[in-house]
Amino acid sequence: MTIKIHLDFETYSEAGFNFDGKKWRVLPGLGKTGIGAIGAHAYSVHPSTAILSMAYKIGENDVEVWTPDANVYFPYELEDALDEGAEIHAWNSMFEFLIWENVGVPKYGFPPLPLCKFKCTMAKARAYSLPGSLKEAAKVLKLPEQKKEGALLLKKFSVPRNPTKNNQSTRNFLIGSSLMMEFLEYNKQDVVTEHALDKAIPDLPPKELEYWQLDQVINQRGVCIDIDCVNSFISVLEKTLAGYNEELAQLTHGKITSYTKLRDFITFINETFELKIKSLNKNTVNELLTDPPPPPLLERLLTIRRESSKSSVKKLYALKYRASQTDGELNPRLRGGYMYYGARTGRTSGAGVQPQNLPNASITRDINRVCAEVITFGYDKFIALNPDPLKTISACIRSLFIAPPGKQLIVSDYSAIEAVVLAVLARETWRINVFKSHGKIYEESVARITRTPLSDILNYYEEHKKHHPLRKFGKVAELAAGYQGGVSAWARAGALDFIPESQLLDVVRKWRSENPNIVDFWYSVERCAVNAIRNPFERFTHNDICFFMQKNTLFCELPSKRLLVYHNAQLDPENKISFEMWNSNQLHGKMGWVRMSTYGGKLTENIVQATARDILMYAIKTLENEGFPVVLHTHDEIVCEMPEIENASFLDKIVDFEKLMTQFPPWASHYPIKAAGGFIAKRYRK
Repeated sequence: MTIKIHLDFETYSEAGFNFDGKKWRVLPGLGKTGIGAIGAHAYSVHPSTAILSMAYKIGENDVEVWTPDANVYFPYELEDALDEGAEIHAWNSMFEFLIWENVGVPKYGFPPLPLCKFKCTMAKARAYSLPGSLKEAAKVLKLPEQKKEGALLLKKFSVPRNPTKNNQSTRNFLIGSSLMMEFLEYNKQDVVTEHALDKAIPDLPPKELEYWQLDQVINQRGVCIDIDCVNSFISVLEKTLAGYNEELAQLTHGKITSYTKLRDFITFINETFELKIKSLNKNTVNELLTDPPPPPLLERLLTIRRESSKSSVKKLYALKYRASQTDGELNPRLRGGYMYYGARTGRTSGAGVQPQNLPNASITRDINRVCAEVITFGYDKFIALNPDPLKTISACIRSLFIAPPGKQLIVSDYSAIEAVVLAVLARETWRINVFKSHGKIYEESVARITRTPLSDILNYYEEHKKHHPLRKFGKVAELAAGYQGGVSAWARAGALDFIPESQLLDVVRKWRSENPNIVDFWYSVERCAVNAIRNPFERFTHNDICFFMQKNTLFCELPSKRLLVYHNAQLDPENKISFEMWNSNQLHGKMGWVRMSTYGGKLTENIVQATARDILMYAIKTLENEGFPVVLHTHDEIVCEMPEIENASFLDKIVDFEKLMTQFPPWASHYPIKAAGGFIAKRYRK
C-alpha cells in the first residue's frame, strides 16, 4: 500500500501587495491583495515568498511540524518516506506543490518532486459534491476534527504589516513571537482535519484521477500571454478612464468626479431628470438608454457608466499580475486558470482571469494590427484609429492569449454538443438524424414549431447572404425548452421578440409535441429518482441513466459510469425531490450548505452537462496522448499549442486534430457529435 503523507504549508509573502513607502496597498487595478489577487503560481515565484512552517503526517503517525529557522535540515523521516514511494496529499494540493517546487527546493534544499507525486483531497471533496473549503467540508460532514480559526494569525504573520512611528518593520516575524506555538498548532490542525476528510470521502475513480491529474498538468503548463500588449492596453484604459472622470466633472459641474462613484451618479440623475432609479446595473442602464431615448446629457452619462463598468477590460490587470515565468521561458504564461470539478456536474470552471468567460465582442479592424498599433503608437494616434477604445480592448482580450515563439495555437470546437447529448439520451430520432446530416438544429426546430417549410429557411441564406429571421427564434426555442422550460423560461430567453405573449403557451406545447421522447426523458428520470429515494439500494433505470440511493445519498450513474451525488435526498408529501448542496451563487438563494429542490428538467440538465463534460475530458486526454498539449478549453472547445508548420499544411493538421477530438469513448461511439471550424493561428480568437 502506498504511504500517504498529509502535508500543509504556512507561508509569508509580499506578493499581491504594493508598498507606497508608507502603507501596503492593493496592486493598481485590483480590488484585493495577496494570493487571492494574483493566484498561487505568481505567488509562489515571488522573491519574498517564504515558508513559515510545514506540518506533515506520515501514514497514521502523529503530526509533526518543521520550521526553517529551527531546523537546518529537511526532515529525515519525510525524506525516507518519499524514497519509499510515498505520495503527498493536501487540500488544494497545487499550492503545496508550488511552494515545494518554487520555494522549498531553491530556498530550503527540499528534494525536487514531480507533480504526479501530489494528490488533492479538495478534488475528492468536489467530486463528491462537498464544499471546496476545508473548514466547510469538515462542518458538513460533522467531523470531530474541525479546522481551527486562524484568520488573525495569518493576518499577523503571513502578510506584510504597515510600519508605524514606533516600529518601522514591514513584517511580523514568527520566530520569537509569543503566538508562535499557537500558529504552529493551527498549521498542525489543518493536517489533522485534512487527514480526517481524506478518510471520510471516497477516492476518485481511476478515470477521474487521470482527468484530475491532467487538469493539474494543464494548469501548471498555462498559456502564453502577450504581456507587451497587455501593458499597452492598460495604459490606454487608464487614460481613457481618467478622461471620463474629467468629462463627468465638466458635464455635472463637479457633482460627479469619478466613474466609480455610483451613489453620486444615481443622485445626480434622479435630481436632474426627475427619476427614481435605485441602481445603475446593466439592465437599468440599457432600459434608460432605449425606452424612450434619453436626453443628450443623460445619454452621455449612462454611456460613460456602461463603458467604464465593463468587467471584461478589467481582466487586463488579472492577466498582468497572474502571469508568471519560470526558468528558460521567454514569455510569461498564465497558469492556474482552471478549477477541477468547479460545477457539481463535473464541469471544469474558470479561475482568476476566467478563461472560459472571455468577451465575444468584435470589431471590423484586424485584431493583429490593433495589437501591434497599441504597442507602437502613442495614445492619441491609437484613439484616432479606435474612437471607442474600451470596445476595442474588450474585443482584443481573447487575442492576448498567444502561442510562444516557434509555436502556434490549434483550435476547434464541438457543434451543439449538449443538444446532441440530449437527443441521444432521450432517443429523439429526428434530432439524431439532423445531427447526422446537415446539423442545423435551430432551423429544423423552428420549422417544426412554426410549420414553415425547412427548405425555405435553409435556402434563405443562399438568396440573401444572411440567416433566415426565424433562425434566431429557433435558437431561443432550443435554449429555453430542452430542460422543461415553460412560458417564463421562453420569455426570458427572448421568445417575445418573435411572437406575442398570447401565443407563447401554444408554441411551448408545440415544441413539446414535436419532442415527445425528450419530454418523456424529463419525467422518467424524475420518476427514477423518486423511486430510488423510496427504495434504498434498488436501481432504477431509464435509457442510459440509473439512479440508486445509499445512506441518504442519491446517486445518478451516467453513461460513463461516473456518479453525480445528491446528499441527503428527500421527498416531500407531494413527492418533490430536494437534497443538500453547497451554494456559492447568490442567484440560487441562500449561500452555504443549503437544501435545494430539483425536478425532471433540472436533473436532465445535470445529466446532459455531465455527459458532455465526460466526452470533452476524454478528448482532452486523447489529444494530450497524441502530442497536442492543451493550453485552454471551454465546455465545447479545445485549444492546443503545437510547433509551427507551413500554411499549406494547416488543413491536414486541422483534420487530424478534429479526428482526434471525435474519437469518443466506447459508450459514446454512436453520438453524432461533430468538431468543425478548426483553425491555426498565433493568437486565440473565436
